[in-house]
Amino acid sequence: MPTLAELWDSSDTGLKGDLNDRLEQAKDAYRKQYGKELPITSGFRTYEQQAALASKPNPYPVARPGTSMHETGDAVDIGKDVPDSFLNQYGLHRPFKNDPVHVQVMPSAKGTQSLASLWDQVDVGEPKTEQTKADKSLLQRAFEERQKAKDVLTGLGEAGLSTVSSAVMPLVAGVKGIAQSIPQAIETGQAPAPIAEKIASQFLAEHPGYQPTTPQGKAYVEGLQKAFEASKLPPVMPEVLGQTPTARPVATEINEAFNAAKQLKKEPVAVPQQIAQNAGAAQTINKSVLDQAIQTATPELAAELKTVAPSDLNSEALSRHLEADSLPIPVRLTKGQALQDPNLISKERNERGVKEQYVEHFNQQNKDLLANAQAIKERTAPNVFTTDYVDDAGNAIVFVNDIKKANVDATRTAYKDLEALGGGKFPINAEEFGKNAQKALTKGEESEFLPDVFKKRIEEYANGTKEMNFDNFENLRTQIAKASRASDDGNVIHALGIVRQELENIPMPGASAELKAAADKARGLAKHDFELEDTNNLYNKVVNGKADTKDFIQNFVVRSKNADFAKSLDLLKDNPQAIEHLRSGTLDYLTREATDASGNFSTAKFNKAINKMDVDGKLDSLFGNDAQMLRNLVKTGQYVEARPRGAFVNESNTFVAGAKALAASGLEKALNATTANIVPIGTMGREALQSNAIRKQTKESLKPGAGVKLSDIGK
Repeated sequence: MPTLAELWDSSDTGLKGDLNDRLEQAKDAYRKQYGKELPITSGFRTYEQQAALASKPNPYPVARPGTSMHETGDAVDIGKDVPDSFLNQYGLHRPFKNDPVHVQVMPSAKGTQSLASLWDQVDVGEPKTEQTKADKSLLQRAFEERQKAKDVLTGLGEAGLSTVSSAVMPLVAGVKGIAQSIPQAIETGQAPAPIAEKIASQFLAEHPGYQPTTPQGKAYVEGLQKAFEASKLPPVMPEVLGQTPTARPVATEINEAFNAAKQLKKEPVAVPQQIAQNAGAAQTINKSVLDQAIQTATPELAAELKTVAPSDLNSEALSRHLEADSLPIPVRLTKGQALQDPNLISKERNERGVKEQYVEHFNQQNKDLLANAQAIKERTAPNVFTTDYVDDAGNAIVFVNDIKKANVDATRTAYKDLEALGGGKFPINAEEFGKNAQKALTKGEESEFLPDVFKKRIEEYANGTKEMNFDNFENLRTQIAKASRASDDGNVIHALGIVRQELENIPMPGASAELKAAADKARGLAKHDFELEDTNNLYNKVVNGKADTKDFIQNFVVRSKNADFAKSLDLLKDNPQAIEHLRSGTLDYLTREATDASGNFSTAKFNKAINKMDVDGKLDSLFGNDAQMLRNLVKTGQYVEARPRGAFVNESNTFVAGAKALAASGLEKALNATTANIVPIGTMGREALQSNAIRKQTKESLKPGAGVKLSDIGK
C-alpha cells in the first residue's frame, strides 16, 4: 500500500505554500539519505475529518474541530522516528513534547520573529482601515506574550492550545455577539465600534448590578483583570490562529476585552435611561425568582441563596441547582456542573486524583442518582411491594387475566339470561347456524383449514340431527377459543373465527323483541371480548398464555410500539395498582440495566432509555405528574456527566493513580526538607500558600449553590 508521502501531490495538498515547499525538500533529502519515503502520516484535514479523528481514541492529543492547525494547512504529522535534527535542516520542528508527530514550520523559518510579520506573509491585502492596523499591532503584542510563556506552552501540545481560548470565555460572559461582529467588520473593511465600549455597554445592559461604581462592578473588573494576569497565557496563540483572516479577530477581541476591563475600571460608562429601566425590571424579576427558590429549596441550598443579591444572580446556574435539588434525594452540583463550564468541569475532574473531596463528591453523586431512580420508583408506585420487574410482570399478568375472567363471566351471564327468557330453552336455530357456517367457510374457501372435529359438529347442526342447548352453545364457544390459542396456523385460526362469528350471530327466526334485545346484549359482550383479543397485543398474549414474566416489561412497555402501549394502558386504566406495577417494573428494569456488577450507575444509559420513552410519548402517559421528576433526574445526570465542547477531561484510572503518586511525592518532599534541608524554606512557604489556595478553591467549587453568584464566576 502506498504511503501518504508517495501519494502526495504538491499542487493539491491543502497545505500552506511555505510548509509544502519545505516538505518537498525534506522528502527528497529523506529519500536520498534513508532510501525510503518520509513517513508523513497526516496532512491537511477538513473540519469533518478533524471531528472524526477527535471522536476516536488516539495515542496523541487531538485538537477539537475548528481549532486544529491541520485544518488551516499549517501542520502535518510525521513519524516520531524521524530525527529532529533532520527536520530542523528544512525549517521544520516539533513544538510539542506530548505530541511528537506534530510538525510545523519554525517561527523563524523565514527570518521573522513576530506574528505581525507572519501576517505579512499571507496574501490578505493591505490593511483597509486604521482599525485593522490596530488589530495587527494587538496581535504583535499577543505574540510577544506568547514568547514569554513559551516554556509553559511547550508541554501543552496542540490539543491543549485548542482549549486555551475556551478557558477564558467565561471571563467575558455577557458579551454576546462581539465575536461574530468583529470578523465581519474586519473582512469588509468596516471598523467596528470600539470594543471596550461594546463590552461595557452590553455587559451593563444585561447585568445592571455591575455598574463600575458599584461593588459588583468593581468585583467584575478586578476578577476579569486578575484572571488574565494569573493565567500568564494569552487566550489565543499564533498556532491556534493559523494566520487566517477569520481567526485573527478573535485575538483582537480578547486583547481588547482585557484593555476594556482596565478602561472600565478607570472611567465610568454612562448607562442610558432605557437600560436603567430594564435593569430595574430585571432586578425585580431576579428577586422574585430568588424568593421562590428559597421557599422550595432544601435548607442547605436556601441558606446560600439568601446571601445572593438579585443583581448578582446567575439564573441559569440557579435553574440547574434547583432541578438537582428538587429530586427526592437532592444532588449537589459542583460549580463547573452548575455553570456547564468546560474548563471548570475539566479542572474538577482532572484534579480528582489529588483532591479526595472531588472523588468523594463524584462518587456520592453517582450513588445519589441511582438512589433517586429507586426513590422515584417507590413514589410512583406507593402500593406496590415487589422485589423486581419480573415480580411486577407477574402481578400485571394476573390483572389482565382477571379482566379476561370478568369478560367471560359477563358474557356467560348474558347468555344465561337469554336462555331464561326462552323459557329454559336456548333460543337458537341450530340448523340455520350450521348452514350459515358452511356457507361462510365455502365462500372464502376456508373449509379445508377447519379441524375435522369442528367440521363434524357443524354438519350435525346443518343436517338437523343435533339440537343446541345453552351448555352445547357454551361448550362450542370454549372449544373454538381453545383451538385458536393452541394453533400457530393463521389459516386455521381464521377458519375457526368464521365459525365463532356465525355462532355469536345466534339466528333466532320469529323471536320476540325482548328476546332479540337480550341476544344483542350477549352478542355485544362476546364481540367486545373477541375484538379485544384480536386488537390488543397485551390482552392477546396474556390470555393465550404467551406472555413471559422475564421479558414482559421490555415487550409491553420499553420496546413496545406506541399504539400497542396506548392500548395496554387503556386496558388497565381502571386498575390503578396494575398501572403502578408497570411503573415499578419499568424503573426497576431500566435501573438494573444501567447498573454494573460493582454498583456503578451509568447515567448515560439510564438517560437514553428515559429520553426514548419521553420522545415516544410514553413517559407522561405512564408516570403522569411524576414524569417531570424523571426529566429532572435525567437533566441532573447530564449536568453531572457532561463533557461540553472544549472540555479536556482525562478519564483514565492511570491518570488518577499518577496524580495521587504526585501528591504523595509532595509529602515525601516536605519530609526530606525537614531532615536534609533539601527544599528551601521559601519554596515550602509558597507550596503551603498554594495548598491553602487549592483548599479554598475546592471548597468554593463544592459548596451548595456554587456558581449562582455572577461575582463568583472566574474565581
